[in-house]
Formats: sequence, C-alpha cells, structure tokens
Amino acid sequence: MATSATTAPDMQSNLPLFYSRPVVLRFEEHRKKALKPAVGFGFSATANAVPLLTAEFAHAARHYPIVFNDTAHVNALAVLGLKEGQNLFTATDGFWRAGTYVPAYLRRYPFIATHVADEGAQLLAIDSASDRFIDLGASDDAEPLFDDQGGPSPMTAKAMAFCHAFHRDHLCDQGFGAALQDQGLLVEHHAEMQFSDNSRYMLNGFRIVDAEKFRAISDRDLLLNWHQRGWLAAINLHLASMHNWEALLFLNAEINKTVEQGAA
Repeated sequence: MATSATTAPDMQSNLPLFYSRPVVLRFEEHRKKALKPAVGFGFSATANAVPLLTAEFAHAARHYPIVFNDTAHVNALAVLGLKEGQNLFTATDGFWRAGTYVPAYLRRYPFIATHVADEGAQLLAIDSASDRFIDLGASDDAEPLFDDQGGPSPMTAKAMAFCHAFHRDHLCDQGFGAALQDQGLLVEHHAEMQFSDNSRYMLNGFRIVDAEKFRAISDRDLLLNWHQRGWLAAINLHLASMHNWEALLFLNAEINKTVEQGAA
C-alpha cells in the first residue's frame, strides 16, 4: 500500500501560477505581435488547484472542493485533482471537461493586470512564454494586439477589461481572507483518499472554515456586515463544496477506467 502527500500550490511565489515570462504590452515593442485563439487549457494540465474568486463560488461549488491556502495572505483555491501534478478536468487534447465551470484565473491566461511603480498605473501584461503569443502574420487565425493607431485591438481591450475586473475582485477578496483569519475560523485540513488499487494519497497544505466556530458567531453587527458583503454566502458555499471530494474520487476512477480500456 503506497502512501504519498501532495501540497496545494504556493500562491506567494515570485511569479503567479502558469506565468513564466510576463511582459507589459507596449505598442512600440509589440505592434507586430498577435495572439492565436485559445485551444483548451492544456497549460493547466499539471495543476491540482487554481486560485478562485469569491464571486465564482456559486459556480465552482457545484464541481470543486473550495479551500484556502495556508499562507499569510489568504486566497481561495479550487481543487482540481487529488494528486500532485493531476488536473482531472483537462483532457489529453487540452479541452476542459464538458459541463464544468472554468475558473476565471484560467480564462484570463495569458493576460494579467500588473502595476508599474514608476508609472503609477495598472497595465496589461502577457506571458510572452505562451505558445499563443506569436508574430503578426505567422498564423491566419491570430488576432493583432494593437490597431494601426497604436491603441488596443478589440481582443486586447476585452482582455484588459477582464483582467482589471479580476484584479479588482481579487483585492476585495483579500478583505474576506483577512476577516476569516482574524476571527480564527480557518483550520488546517487534509484530505485522505483511498483509490481502487488500495493506494492512498493525502492532500495537505490548505485550510478550511471550521463549521462549528462559524455557527457559534453571535456578533450580530459582524454577521450583518458579512451578509452585506456576500461573505456569509461565500462561507456556506465553501462548506457545501466539501462534498465534492467524493465527486473527485469518482471522476478519478472514471478517468482511470477509460485509460485502462483504451490501453487494452
């Protein structure tokens, strides 16, 4: 019987998850660059968890366990796999599992909003390591990043709006994570799974809300404030999402069975 442990990704690393060479988009440097259309989410095939906004909890709670990282700055994560390097929602062709919610963090890539200290503004950046980031004219289906006047193309403008909205929601969520921490509601947790071959895995390095402590809160002003911010609903969706650990086990078994049948 094998035993192994995996850890949720560290969101405090120098570069955000999936981004290896982000650069600020500038007309002078990138006027001859374009972006190929997205073909699935193959870049996330080895991610067993990704960041999640509280605004997404209602959609994500139907499919994924929602947990919180075990770091000073609390962020929510959608758990995508039960083992290190495993994403159960990306097929071999890179397409996301049909009928399941795709987190905004994935839909944002390869773009990202960034702040430049000497300019004091929020700018749009792109991961220049993405295979979608190519020279203009290198592919018939690629869209330019800038128009002839030096402004953002319609595709880039749409990405800019999406990334700015994501960043705004992320900043709001920092207050949510801090509130959970201040009230002592987050507790370390681990998920231990036994698979059909009798192997066991333990997923750790994350926290969840202590349901008993949450239900014991009696400060009405605090509860009203959290309700108005949408935080009470987010906590309840997080707690409800814990039932999805079993769903991941079934999905893991289903995928393994398909692979075995294909190899037979």
